Amino acid sequence: MNKTKENNGFLFNLLLITIFFNIWFPKAGIKISGIPLTAGTLFFLILLMFWILKKCKSKTLSVPKPANLLLLGIGYFVLKYIIIGLKSGEILSYVTYIIPLIVYPLMFFISFDLVDSDIKRNIIIKIIVHGFYFICLYALLQFFVGVGNCDIPGLTVNYNDYKEMGPTWYMQKANGMSEDNSKVVSTYQNGNLFGINLLLIYPLVFMLFKEKGKNRQLYISLILFIACAFLTLSRTCWLGIILFIFFAIVLENEKTKSSIIRKMVIIMLCLLSICFVFTYMPSVVNRFTNTNKEDWIGMSGRSEGIQTLAKSISSNNNIFTWILAWFIGPNGIVQYSGLAFEMLPAALLAQTGIIGIILLYSFYINIRRYLGKEKWFEKAVSLSILIWLIVGCIECGYWLPPTALNIFAIIGIATSLKCREEIKND
Repeated sequence: MNKTKENNGFLFNLLLITIFFNIWFPKAGIKISGIPLTAGTLFFLILLMFWILKKCKSKTLSVPKPANLLLLGIGYFVLKYIIIGLKSGEILSYVTYIIPLIVYPLMFFISFDLVDSDIKRNIIIKIIVHGFYFICLYALLQFFVGVGNCDIPGLTVNYNDYKEMGPTWYMQKANGMSEDNSKVVSTYQNGNLFGINLLLIYPLVFMLFKEKGKNRQLYISLILFIACAFLTLSRTCWLGIILFIFFAIVLENEKTKSSIIRKMVIIMLCLLSICFVFTYMPSVVNRFTNTNKEDWIGMSGRSEGIQTLAKSISSNNNIFTWILAWFIGPNGIVQYSGLAFEMLPAALLAQTGIIGIILLYSFYINIRRYLGKEKWFEKAVSLSILIWLIVGCIECGYWLPPTALNIFAIIGIATSLKCREEIKND
Protein backbone atom coordinates (compact mmCIF):
# COMPACT_ATOMS: atom_id res chain seq x y z
CA MET A 1 0.00 0.00 0.00
CA ASN A 2 2.76 2.46 0.97
CA LYS A 3 4.74 1.49 -2.12
CA THR A 4 1.72 2.25 -4.30
CA LYS A 5 1.37 5.66 -2.68
CA GLU A 6 5.06 6.37 -3.24
CA ASN A 7 4.73 5.42 -6.92
CA ASN A 8 1.66 7.61 -7.26
CA GLY A 9 3.51 10.48 -5.59
CA PHE A 10 6.46 10.12 -7.95
CA LEU A 11 4.20 9.96 -11.02
CA PHE A 12 2.10 12.89 -9.79
CA ASN A 13 5.23 15.01 -9.39
CA LEU A 14 6.23 14.12 -12.94
CA LEU A 15 2.75 15.18 -14.06
CA LEU A 16 3.18 18.52 -12.26
CA ILE A 17 6.52 19.13 -13.98
CA THR A 18 5.03 18.20 -17.36
CA ILE A 19 2.09 20.59 -16.93
CA PHE A 20 4.40 23.33 -15.65
CA PHE A 21 6.60 23.27 -18.75
CA ASN A 22 3.65 22.94 -21.14
CA ILE A 23 2.04 26.06 -19.67
CA TRP A 24 5.05 28.20 -18.71
CA PHE A 25 7.83 27.22 -21.14
CA PRO A 26 6.28 25.02 -23.86
CA LYS A 27 9.09 25.61 -26.38
CA ALA A 28 12.01 25.15 -24.01
CA GLY A 29 14.40 22.68 -25.60
CA ILE A 30 16.30 21.85 -28.77
CA LYS A 31 15.78 20.27 -32.18
CA ILE A 32 17.10 16.88 -33.21
CA SER A 33 17.18 16.34 -36.99
CA GLY A 34 14.71 19.19 -37.33
CA ILE A 35 12.22 17.67 -34.86
CA PRO A 36 11.59 19.79 -31.71
CA LEU A 37 12.34 18.10 -28.40
CA THR A 38 10.73 20.30 -25.78
CA ALA A 39 11.09 19.93 -22.02
CA GLY A 40 7.32 19.44 -21.72
CA THR A 41 7.33 16.64 -24.29
CA LEU A 42 10.40 15.01 -22.75
CA PHE A 43 8.89 14.94 -19.26
CA PHE A 44 5.62 13.65 -20.73
CA LEU A 45 7.44 10.76 -22.39
CA ILE A 46 9.22 9.94 -19.11
CA LEU A 47 5.89 10.14 -17.28
CA LEU A 48 4.24 7.96 -19.91
CA MET A 49 6.96 5.31 -19.67
CA PHE A 50 6.74 5.03 -15.86
CA TRP A 51 2.93 5.13 -15.93
CA ILE A 52 2.77 2.28 -18.48
CA LEU A 53 5.17 0.23 -16.35
CA LYS A 54 2.95 0.83 -13.33
CA LYS A 55 -0.18 -0.20 -15.25
CA CYS A 56 1.51 -3.33 -16.60
CA LYS A 57 2.58 -4.29 -13.09
CA SER A 58 -0.83 -3.68 -11.52
CA LYS A 59 -2.72 -5.00 -14.58
CA THR A 60 -5.49 -2.46 -13.97
CA LEU A 61 -6.70 0.43 -16.08
CA SER A 62 -9.73 2.55 -15.25
CA VAL A 63 -11.46 3.82 -18.36
CA PRO A 64 -14.46 6.11 -17.80
CA LYS A 65 -17.42 5.54 -20.08
CA PRO A 66 -17.01 8.90 -21.91
CA ALA A 67 -13.46 7.85 -22.88
CA ASN A 68 -14.55 4.76 -24.82
CA LEU A 69 -14.75 6.88 -27.95
CA LEU A 70 -11.20 8.11 -27.34
CA LEU A 71 -9.93 4.53 -27.08
CA LEU A 72 -11.83 3.64 -30.24
CA GLY A 73 -10.33 6.66 -31.98
CA ILE A 74 -6.78 5.80 -30.94
CA GLY A 75 -7.29 2.24 -32.20
CA TYR A 76 -8.59 3.54 -35.51
CA PHE A 77 -5.70 5.99 -35.91
CA VAL A 78 -3.16 3.25 -35.12
CA LEU A 79 -4.71 0.95 -37.73
CA LYS A 80 -4.82 3.72 -40.33
CA TYR A 81 -1.15 4.62 -39.94
CA ILE A 82 -0.06 0.96 -39.89
CA ILE A 83 -1.78 0.58 -43.27
CA ILE A 84 -0.14 3.77 -44.57
CA GLY A 85 3.25 2.66 -43.26
CA LEU A 86 3.02 -0.75 -44.87
CA LYS A 87 1.92 0.74 -48.17
CA SER A 88 4.29 3.71 -48.45
CA GLY A 89 7.11 2.77 -46.10
CA GLU A 90 7.26 6.42 -45.02
CA ILE A 91 5.55 6.27 -41.65
CA LEU A 92 8.01 8.77 -40.08
CA SER A 93 6.84 11.48 -42.47
CA TYR A 94 3.48 11.44 -40.68
CA VAL A 95 4.90 11.92 -37.18
CA THR A 96 3.34 15.42 -36.99
CA TYR A 97 -0.09 13.77 -37.03
CA ILE A 98 0.67 10.45 -35.34
CA ILE A 99 1.86 11.92 -32.04
CA PRO A 100 -1.16 14.23 -31.39
CA LEU A 101 -3.64 11.55 -32.51
CA ILE A 102 -2.15 8.49 -30.82
CA VAL A 103 0.44 9.43 -28.17
CA TYR A 104 -0.73 12.73 -26.65
CA PRO A 105 -4.30 11.44 -25.95
CA LEU A 106 -2.73 9.08 -23.39
CA MET A 107 -2.31 12.20 -21.24
CA PHE A 108 -6.06 11.95 -20.62
CA PHE A 109 -5.71 8.51 -19.01
CA ILE A 110 -2.62 9.56 -17.04
CA SER A 111 -4.23 12.66 -15.53
CA PHE A 112 -7.48 10.72 -14.97
CA ASP A 113 -5.54 8.10 -13.04
CA LEU A 114 -3.25 10.36 -11.00
CA VAL A 115 -5.43 13.36 -10.08
CA ASP A 116 -7.79 11.65 -7.66
CA SER A 117 -8.58 14.47 -5.23
CA ASP A 118 -9.44 18.16 -5.04
CA ILE A 119 -6.13 18.76 -3.27
CA LYS A 120 -4.13 17.48 -6.24
CA ARG A 121 -6.35 19.38 -8.65
CA ASN A 122 -5.82 22.60 -6.70
CA ILE A 123 -2.04 22.21 -6.95
CA ILE A 124 -2.37 21.97 -10.73
CA ILE A 125 -4.76 24.94 -10.77
CA LYS A 126 -2.10 27.02 -9.00
CA ILE A 127 0.43 26.09 -11.67
CA ILE A 128 -2.04 27.12 -14.38
CA VAL A 129 -3.11 30.39 -12.72
CA HIS A 130 0.44 31.53 -11.98
CA GLY A 131 1.43 30.34 -15.44
CA PHE A 132 -1.32 32.48 -16.96
CA TYR A 133 0.04 35.59 -15.25
CA PHE A 134 3.60 34.73 -16.25
CA ILE A 135 2.95 34.18 -19.96
CA CYS A 136 0.76 37.30 -20.14
CA LEU A 137 3.27 39.55 -18.39
CA TYR A 138 6.06 38.14 -20.53
CA ALA A 139 3.95 38.84 -23.62
CA LEU A 140 3.47 42.46 -22.50
CA LEU A 141 7.24 42.74 -21.97
CA GLN A 142 7.72 41.58 -25.57
CA PHE A 143 5.24 44.24 -26.74
CA PHE A 144 7.09 47.05 -24.97
CA VAL A 145 10.74 46.08 -25.54
CA GLY A 146 10.52 43.78 -28.58
CA VAL A 147 10.35 39.99 -28.87
CA GLY A 148 14.03 39.66 -29.75
CA ASN A 149 15.19 41.78 -26.81
CA CYS A 150 13.94 39.61 -23.98
CA ASP A 151 14.24 36.01 -25.19
CA ILE A 152 16.26 33.31 -23.44
CA PRO A 153 17.55 30.70 -25.95
CA GLY A 154 16.66 27.17 -24.90
CA LEU A 155 14.01 28.34 -22.45
CA THR A 156 11.65 30.89 -24.02
CA VAL A 157 12.66 29.93 -27.57
CA ASN A 158 13.98 26.70 -29.02
CA TYR A 159 17.78 26.81 -28.80
CA ASN A 160 18.36 25.57 -32.36
CA ASP A 161 15.84 28.02 -33.82
CA TYR A 162 17.60 30.91 -32.12
CA LYS A 163 21.04 29.67 -33.12
CA GLU A 164 20.09 29.18 -36.79
CA MET A 165 17.81 32.21 -37.28
CA GLY A 166 19.34 34.76 -34.94
CA PRO A 167 17.65 37.47 -32.83
CA THR A 168 14.90 37.97 -35.43
CA TRP A 169 13.89 34.28 -35.34
CA TYR A 170 10.29 35.20 -34.56
CA MET A 171 9.88 36.93 -37.94
CA GLN A 172 10.57 33.59 -39.63
CA LYS A 173 7.76 31.91 -37.65
CA ALA A 174 4.87 33.64 -39.45
CA ASN A 175 4.57 36.28 -36.75
CA GLY A 176 4.08 39.41 -38.86
CA MET A 177 5.39 41.47 -41.74
CA SER A 178 7.74 43.73 -39.77
CA GLU A 179 9.35 43.90 -36.35
CA ASP A 180 7.14 46.85 -35.36
CA ASN A 181 3.97 44.97 -36.26
CA SER A 182 4.96 41.49 -35.14
CA LYS A 183 2.78 39.28 -32.98
CA VAL A 184 3.59 38.79 -29.33
CA VAL A 185 4.41 35.12 -28.86
CA SER A 186 5.21 34.89 -25.13
CA THR A 187 7.04 31.57 -24.63
CA TYR A 188 5.13 29.81 -27.44
CA GLN A 189 7.25 31.07 -30.40
CA ASN A 190 4.15 31.68 -32.53
CA GLY A 191 1.40 34.21 -31.91
CA ASN A 192 -1.43 31.94 -33.06
CA LEU A 193 -0.23 29.07 -30.87
CA PHE A 194 0.08 31.41 -27.87
CA GLY A 195 -3.43 32.71 -28.46
CA ILE A 196 -4.98 29.25 -28.78
CA ASN A 197 -3.46 28.07 -25.50
CA LEU A 198 -4.47 31.33 -23.83
CA LEU A 199 -8.06 30.60 -24.85
CA LEU A 200 -7.71 27.10 -23.39
CA ILE A 201 -6.42 28.04 -19.94
CA TYR A 202 -8.09 31.38 -19.22
CA PRO A 203 -11.62 30.01 -18.61
CA LEU A 204 -10.12 28.05 -15.69
CA VAL A 205 -8.57 31.22 -14.27
CA PHE A 206 -11.75 33.25 -14.78
CA MET A 207 -14.09 30.65 -13.26
CA LEU A 208 -11.77 30.12 -10.26
CA PHE A 209 -11.71 33.80 -9.33
CA LYS A 210 -15.45 34.06 -9.91
CA GLU A 211 -16.11 31.02 -7.72
CA LYS A 212 -13.88 32.36 -4.93
CA GLY A 213 -15.36 35.85 -5.19
CA LYS A 214 -11.94 37.37 -5.88
CA ASN A 215 -13.21 40.27 -7.97
CA ARG A 216 -9.94 42.22 -8.08
CA GLN A 217 -8.02 39.25 -9.50
CA LEU A 218 -10.95 38.56 -11.84
CA TYR A 219 -10.85 42.07 -13.32
CA ILE A 220 -7.05 42.21 -13.59
CA SER A 221 -6.85 38.78 -15.24
CA LEU A 222 -9.64 39.70 -17.69
CA ILE A 223 -7.79 42.86 -18.79
CA LEU A 224 -4.58 40.86 -19.23
CA PHE A 225 -6.39 38.17 -21.21
CA ILE A 226 -8.07 40.61 -23.61
CA ALA A 227 -4.90 42.67 -24.13
CA CYS A 228 -2.61 39.68 -24.75
CA ALA A 229 -5.12 37.81 -26.92
CA PHE A 230 -5.44 40.91 -29.13
CA LEU A 231 -1.65 41.35 -29.24
CA THR A 232 -1.27 37.87 -30.73
CA LEU A 233 -2.68 39.57 -33.87
CA SER A 234 -4.48 36.29 -34.55
CA ARG A 235 -7.94 36.99 -35.93
CA THR A 236 -8.96 33.52 -34.80
CA CYS A 237 -8.04 34.45 -31.23
CA TRP A 238 -10.00 37.68 -31.61
CA LEU A 239 -12.99 35.49 -32.41
CA GLY A 240 -12.12 33.48 -29.29
CA ILE A 241 -12.31 36.65 -27.17
CA ILE A 242 -15.81 37.35 -28.50
CA LEU A 243 -16.87 33.74 -27.86
CA PHE A 244 -15.52 33.87 -24.31
CA ILE A 245 -17.34 37.12 -23.52
CA PHE A 246 -20.53 35.72 -25.04
CA PHE A 247 -20.52 32.27 -23.39
CA ALA A 248 -18.84 33.04 -20.06
CA ILE A 249 -20.33 36.46 -19.35
CA VAL A 250 -23.30 37.52 -21.51
CA LEU A 251 -25.12 34.15 -21.40
CA GLU A 252 -24.32 33.52 -17.73
CA ASN A 253 -27.49 33.36 -15.65
CA GLU A 254 -26.78 35.44 -12.54
CA LYS A 255 -29.10 34.92 -9.59
CA THR A 256 -28.16 37.51 -6.97
CA LYS A 257 -28.01 41.30 -7.01
CA SER A 258 -24.27 41.35 -6.37
CA SER A 259 -23.60 38.85 -9.18
CA ILE A 260 -25.70 40.93 -11.61
CA ILE A 261 -23.72 44.04 -10.67
CA ARG A 262 -20.48 42.14 -11.14
CA LYS A 263 -21.67 40.96 -14.55
CA MET A 264 -22.39 44.54 -15.62
CA VAL A 265 -18.98 45.66 -14.37
CA ILE A 266 -17.27 42.84 -16.28
CA ILE A 267 -19.07 43.68 -19.53
CA MET A 268 -18.14 47.37 -19.16
CA LEU A 269 -14.57 46.36 -18.38
CA CYS A 270 -14.43 44.19 -21.51
CA LEU A 271 -15.66 47.06 -23.68
CA LEU A 272 -13.21 49.53 -22.11
CA SER A 273 -10.34 47.05 -22.50
CA ILE A 274 -11.13 46.56 -26.20
CA CYS A 275 -11.33 50.34 -26.72
CA PHE A 276 -8.00 50.76 -24.93
CA VAL A 277 -6.35 48.10 -27.09
CA PHE A 278 -7.51 49.69 -30.33
CA THR A 279 -6.47 53.16 -29.11
CA TYR A 280 -3.02 52.51 -27.67
CA MET A 281 -1.78 49.37 -29.40
CA PRO A 282 -1.01 50.31 -33.03
CA SER A 283 -0.04 46.78 -34.12
CA VAL A 284 -3.62 45.63 -33.42
CA VAL A 285 -5.09 48.57 -35.36
CA ASN A 286 -2.74 47.93 -38.30
CA ARG A 287 -3.64 44.25 -38.36
CA PHE A 288 -7.35 45.07 -38.32
CA THR A 289 -7.36 47.88 -40.90
CA ASN A 290 -4.79 46.37 -43.30
CA THR A 291 -6.73 43.14 -43.78
CA ASN A 292 -9.09 43.18 -46.74
CA LYS A 293 -12.55 41.62 -46.78
CA GLU A 294 -11.47 38.72 -49.01
CA ASP A 295 -8.73 37.75 -46.54
CA TRP A 296 -11.26 37.67 -43.70
CA ILE A 297 -13.72 35.56 -45.70
CA GLY A 298 -11.04 33.29 -47.15
CA MET A 299 -9.37 32.85 -43.73
CA SER A 300 -5.93 33.71 -45.15
CA GLY A 301 -6.24 31.17 -47.96
CA ARG A 302 -7.38 28.30 -45.77
CA SER A 303 -10.81 28.01 -47.32
CA GLU A 304 -9.15 27.70 -50.73
CA GLY A 305 -6.96 24.90 -49.39
CA ILE A 306 -9.90 22.87 -48.13
CA GLN A 307 -11.84 23.45 -51.37
CA THR A 308 -8.87 22.15 -53.37
CA LEU A 309 -8.65 19.15 -51.03
CA ALA A 310 -12.33 18.31 -51.49
CA LYS A 311 -12.11 18.65 -55.29
CA SER A 312 -9.03 16.46 -55.53
CA ILE A 313 -10.74 13.71 -53.51
CA SER A 314 -13.95 13.94 -55.53
CA SER A 315 -12.11 13.83 -58.88
CA ASN A 316 -11.36 10.11 -58.48
CA ASN A 317 -13.43 8.07 -60.95
CA ASN A 318 -13.25 4.74 -59.10
CA ILE A 319 -16.31 4.69 -56.82
CA PHE A 320 -14.74 2.28 -54.29
CA THR A 321 -11.57 4.37 -54.03
CA TRP A 322 -13.71 7.51 -53.84
CA ILE A 323 -15.63 6.13 -50.86
CA LEU A 324 -12.44 5.02 -49.11
CA ALA A 325 -10.78 8.41 -49.68
CA TRP A 326 -13.69 10.26 -48.11
CA PHE A 327 -14.33 7.92 -45.20
CA ILE A 328 -10.80 6.94 -44.10
CA GLY A 329 -8.95 9.85 -45.70
CA PRO A 330 -7.10 10.26 -49.01
CA ASN A 331 -3.73 10.04 -47.29
CA GLY A 332 -2.24 6.72 -48.40
CA ILE A 333 -5.25 6.00 -50.64
CA VAL A 334 -5.18 8.48 -53.55
CA GLN A 335 -3.14 11.44 -54.71
CA TYR A 336 -4.55 14.67 -53.37
CA SER A 337 -3.68 18.36 -53.21
CA GLY A 338 -4.73 21.26 -51.05
CA LEU A 339 -4.86 21.27 -47.26
CA ALA A 340 -5.59 23.74 -44.47
CA PHE A 341 -3.19 22.36 -41.85
CA GLU A 342 -4.45 24.82 -39.23
CA MET A 343 -8.11 23.80 -39.65
CA LEU A 344 -8.78 20.74 -37.49
CA PRO A 345 -11.64 19.27 -39.60
CA ALA A 346 -9.66 19.70 -42.85
CA ALA A 347 -6.50 18.13 -41.45
CA LEU A 348 -8.49 15.24 -39.97
CA LEU A 349 -10.28 14.73 -43.28
CA ALA A 350 -6.99 14.46 -45.18
CA GLN A 351 -5.38 12.16 -42.63
CA THR A 352 -8.19 10.04 -41.21
CA GLY A 353 -11.30 10.84 -43.23
CA ILE A 354 -14.87 11.40 -42.09
CA ILE A 355 -14.53 8.52 -39.61
CA GLY A 356 -11.65 10.26 -37.85
CA ILE A 357 -13.59 13.53 -37.67
CA ILE A 358 -16.63 11.79 -36.18
CA LEU A 359 -14.60 9.87 -33.58
CA LEU A 360 -12.55 12.81 -32.30
CA TYR A 361 -15.38 15.34 -32.29
CA SER A 362 -17.78 12.84 -30.72
CA PHE A 363 -15.32 12.35 -27.87
CA TYR A 364 -15.10 16.08 -27.13
CA ILE A 365 -18.85 16.57 -27.41
CA ASN A 366 -19.48 13.53 -25.20
CA ILE A 367 -17.05 14.83 -22.58
CA ARG A 368 -18.73 18.25 -22.54
CA ARG A 369 -22.12 16.63 -22.06
CA TYR A 370 -20.74 14.42 -19.30
CA LEU A 371 -19.06 17.21 -17.34
CA GLY A 372 -22.13 19.42 -17.16
CA LYS A 373 -22.25 22.84 -15.47
CA GLU A 374 -22.67 22.13 -11.78
CA LYS A 375 -19.07 22.49 -10.58
CA TRP A 376 -16.98 25.52 -11.51
CA PHE A 377 -13.99 23.47 -12.70
CA GLU A 378 -16.06 21.17 -14.89
CA LYS A 379 -17.87 24.21 -16.28
CA ALA A 380 -14.56 25.93 -17.03
CA VAL A 381 -13.11 22.90 -18.83
CA SER A 382 -16.33 22.47 -20.80
CA LEU A 383 -16.14 26.14 -21.86
CA SER A 384 -12.47 25.80 -22.85
CA ILE A 385 -13.26 22.84 -25.11
CA LEU A 386 -16.30 24.57 -26.63
CA ILE A 387 -14.30 27.68 -27.57
CA TRP A 388 -11.42 25.58 -28.89
CA LEU A 389 -13.71 23.41 -31.02
CA ILE A 390 -15.20 26.51 -32.64
CA VAL A 391 -11.96 28.43 -33.28
CA GLY A 392 -10.26 25.12 -34.19
CA CYS A 393 -12.27 25.10 -37.40
CA ILE A 394 -9.98 27.98 -38.44
CA GLU A 395 -6.87 27.69 -36.24
CA CYS A 396 -6.60 24.63 -33.98
CA GLY A 397 -2.94 24.56 -32.92
CA TYR A 398 -3.58 20.86 -32.33
CA TRP A 399 -0.61 19.51 -34.29
CA LEU A 400 2.01 21.56 -32.45
CA PRO A 401 3.00 21.03 -28.81
CA PRO A 402 1.71 21.80 -26.23
CA THR A 403 -1.94 22.25 -27.31
CA ALA A 404 -3.06 18.60 -27.41
CA LEU A 405 -1.24 17.80 -24.16
CA ASN A 406 -2.93 20.72 -22.39
CA ILE A 407 -6.34 19.73 -23.76
CA PHE A 408 -6.13 16.11 -22.64
CA ALA A 409 -4.62 17.04 -19.26
CA ILE A 410 -7.47 19.35 -18.20
CA ILE A 411 -10.15 17.03 -19.63
CA GLY A 412 -8.64 14.05 -17.80
CA ILE A 413 -8.56 15.93 -14.48
CA ALA A 414 -12.17 17.13 -14.76
CA THR A 415 -13.42 13.68 -15.79
CA SER A 416 -11.52 11.99 -12.96
CA LEU A 417 -13.04 14.16 -10.26
CA LYS A 418 -16.52 13.82 -11.78
CA CYS A 419 -16.26 10.01 -11.89
CA ARG A 420 -14.97 9.78 -8.33
CA GLU A 421 -17.76 12.01 -7.09
CA GLU A 422 -20.35 9.77 -8.78
CA ILE A 423 -18.80 6.66 -7.20
CA LYS A 424 -18.80 8.35 -3.80
CA ASN A 425 -22.46 9.35 -4.10
CA ASP A 426 -23.44 5.82 -5.15
